[in-house]
Amino acid sequence: MRTLLTLTSLLILVTGSLPAASNLLPNGSFEGSLSYWIPRNTPVELIQGDAPHGSWFLRRTADKGFIHSAPLLIEPGTTITVAMWARCEKGSGTMALTVHPTPRQAGMPPWAIGRGSSGGGKNPRPWNNPTLTTEWQRVSITMTMPDYRKEKQEFPAPWWWSYNTWWLFFEAKNVGHIDIDGVTIVTGEQDPGFVPYTSIETAVHLTDLPPYNPTGALLNQGDTVTALAALHNPGTEARTATLRWTLRDYAGDKIFDQAEQSITLAAGGTELIEHKQVLTAKGTLLVTAQIIDPQGNELGRSHAPATTMPNPFAATEPDPRERFGGTLVAGDNLNSHHVDIGQQMGMRWTRWYPHMNWKDFQPKGPDDWQSERTDAILADLRQHGFSVNVVLYARPDWAFSKDDKIHTLPSDMQWTADDPRWNDLSVETHWDRYVKRMLTTYAGPSFAWEIINEPQFDRWPSNELHFLFVKRTAALIKSIDPAVKVMINSVNGFDGISKDFSRRGGGEFIDVFTWHNYSPNGAGSAETIRQMELAFRRADGTGPENWFNEGWTWFPSSRASVTNGMIATRSPEQVAHMVVRNQAELATAGMDKMILFNMAYQRHGRSWWDWAGDGTELWDDHNEPTIAVPVFNVLAKHIGLAQSLSAIRHQDAWIHTFHDLRNNRGVAIIWGTTDGELLLPVSGLQAEDVMGNADPIAHPADGSLLPLRENRPVYVFKDGLSGAELDAALAPLQRAAMAGGDGEYTIPRDWMEREAKGNPYVHNDKPLWAFGRIYPPDRADADAYIVQRQFVPTRNHWSDIEHTQGGFPSGKVDQEGHVSIAAGAPWGGAQKDKPACLLFYAPTAGTYRIEASAFMNRWEGKGAGHLRLVLLNSEQGEVQELAHWDLPQRKPVAITAEAIELRANQRLALVYHLDGMFSAGSVRFDGLRIERK
Repeated sequence: MRTLLTLTSLLILVTGSLPAASNLLPNGSFEGSLSYWIPRNTPVELIQGDAPHGSWFLRRTADKGFIHSAPLLIEPGTTITVAMWARCEKGSGTMALTVHPTPRQAGMPPWAIGRGSSGGGKNPRPWNNPTLTTEWQRVSITMTMPDYRKEKQEFPAPWWWSYNTWWLFFEAKNVGHIDIDGVTIVTGEQDPGFVPYTSIETAVHLTDLPPYNPTGALLNQGDTVTALAALHNPGTEARTATLRWTLRDYAGDKIFDQAEQSITLAAGGTELIEHKQVLTAKGTLLVTAQIIDPQGNELGRSHAPATTMPNPFAATEPDPRERFGGTLVAGDNLNSHHVDIGQQMGMRWTRWYPHMNWKDFQPKGPDDWQSERTDAILADLRQHGFSVNVVLYARPDWAFSKDDKIHTLPSDMQWTADDPRWNDLSVETHWDRYVKRMLTTYAGPSFAWEIINEPQFDRWPSNELHFLFVKRTAALIKSIDPAVKVMINSVNGFDGISKDFSRRGGGEFIDVFTWHNYSPNGAGSAETIRQMELAFRRADGTGPENWFNEGWTWFPSSRASVTNGMIATRSPEQVAHMVVRNQAELATAGMDKMILFNMAYQRHGRSWWDWAGDGTELWDDHNEPTIAVPVFNVLAKHIGLAQSLSAIRHQDAWIHTFHDLRNNRGVAIIWGTTDGELLLPVSGLQAEDVMGNADPIAHPADGSLLPLRENRPVYVFKDGLSGAELDAALAPLQRAAMAGGDGEYTIPRDWMEREAKGNPYVHNDKPLWAFGRIYPPDRADADAYIVQRQFVPTRNHWSDIEHTQGGFPSGKVDQEGHVSIAAGAPWGGAQKDKPACLLFYAPTAGTYRIEASAFMNRWEGKGAGHLRLVLLNSEQGEVQELAHWDLPQRKPVAITAEAIELRANQRLALVYHLDGMFSAGSVRFDGLRIERK
């Protein structure tokens, strides 16, 4: 189905009364403010006078380029009308108005709606754009937004976009400057003239923020900023109201300062009101203007963010123990501005700045060596306390075969897997000579040597040749300096080539395993780290360090806007909390470094995927710091130089403990699983929020009483109390791994930690739980219900050795106690049905009850999923079905069964299977509990 676009151009007289429609766009009137419009590369300015509505209009002063609105929230399938007054400087010309997805990659054709045939792509949408003249005219465009749920084939989009965040492009070429005013977006096929976003159009911006260069718009606590509120009354009667100024925290919850003044707005009038605000707190602060009528109703609200650095760091000598870092800037030019900001944040590692791979140092031939630019950058980095994650491998043209551009082995290393030269370092290749020169030129512990970036994408002739190339290079590096860190790299978590590398014993000769991930959620989980640790474990029980060194989440702008740039449900405060929770979890699970990509390009707020609002960078599209800047600064203060201790799972809270080497004290990162309070058995504790501001904590006689907010972390610490002492004091708060007494049984959270000895799970010297399968796949034969035999480190789950497909049937438990089993439908021929089951062994005879929530994720095929509860009578080989539930895709189903009579050691099985062929999926059980009555 193609999206229908219709266009009309018409003149509408300005009316004095407010229409009933509601504008989806703030500040379409441009009355005294450019707030909610994005200053990209096209120069725009406000012009006062000769406006078709109010007193101001917007002018694009260049002869080409787009005008950009802030992100909007428009649900798929909605019909909208975009209307405005417009004119051009000279003659007449065509105006293109585009409603465009906010992320760049989603916005590639055919998603650009209304761009016309110049948009290109497989499905260009030519349409009749309005013709502008030198006189003001009202133009309107009505369109129905595509519904990705019905039109996926025509409208493919990247998974990280939420499909409902859009923005507007306005463009007209070869007409001189263009003017627009009274921009209105309403639902339906209508143009009611200009209507406001709120009763009083309210827009706030700070007039004296420092620029992107040199400070990155960062301030100090105690600085004063000037806020300008543009207040427009579009109605036909004057309005008297109260203007309330507040200084709020990043989430808008805490109020640090407040002031009020009475205002009167004439009919159709605009007031510009300044307010001096002292920044009395730390981190991202919201300077907020709120308009309130005499009855207490809110007529309008807007805010502008100001960011103070909570704990500015000074330069030090590089310390490789530091945890946090980032790609400071894309490109290789000396740019100390980014280095200064990174230093203040507490970032102490850099990657890709400078580029230090083969192609950069020897672009012209084996006798070439170009290092002057790199040496200048490295000297600057060292002065600012940075260690460097070097990436060695790249392909200078001269060193590789011209006949095979994608070949990954240099011309003088075209060896087969059985060639003895892989293990003979007396043979010296061009690559060997480059590596030797790098290691002797740039020596010391402040360099870590990553052999290849993302080898999964390099099209190696075979995984074995990749393994041999890396093994040889690692041996060469160690022959030069045994103390340096040798690293390999993975894409998107734990990818296939890295798993193969681990299975070949790669953990024995590398020092660090690094990985990447781009995700709207956490970078990974404790299970992610455990999976990697298990896969790379050496024969002596040790293993490589674990570093994250590219990617991660999207950081929303804190600017007032209708929605965030790509994921409408992710507010800045939610991302701030997620960042801290995830860092705490990953660190205590064993992740040693977090090196982000990318802190900044040559301009802030431009990344691979975003155009508006939030992006992978730490600065937004207004060149202002996102919440990530102060959040990582406070993380660096507390755990940037720290020993990770333990993760304590209380029934109402998560607690992660560390010993902070920088401040020589213990620190715990704590958040609630629900709102409430938690008594910590340590007196005199202090608490800070994620921005470094003091958080409330009470001090009763028996300890410290911490208020809990669901998923909202705080730092808790006490000067003079070590990490070991704090950890020991909080350890009793750890809840049991499993309810396993008094006739109540839950899934054990420590199941996977038992590894090869964990299936079945033994409790009180008897089997209690087991991951099972049915083989041969005869669900009516009790003897076919067997325990899965193989623990798979690279997947951190239980599977079987034979008769599997894609790793299933399988089973695993995460740290929250959620158990999952995966199964597959027949694949034809010898690939038979592969049901999975979760087995429970009754500890004693009695009457039992089971309850849980089951959630199916079918990742392949279309077959229906089923869950059956069966009783196994092994003596007779009989199977008695007790209950059956059909499982919808990705919707929870309540599972309950009463009055189940079990003998001691009798097995009860939850069996998951799918219909059809080529179907596969998993079912996760939440809150699984079995009770004996």
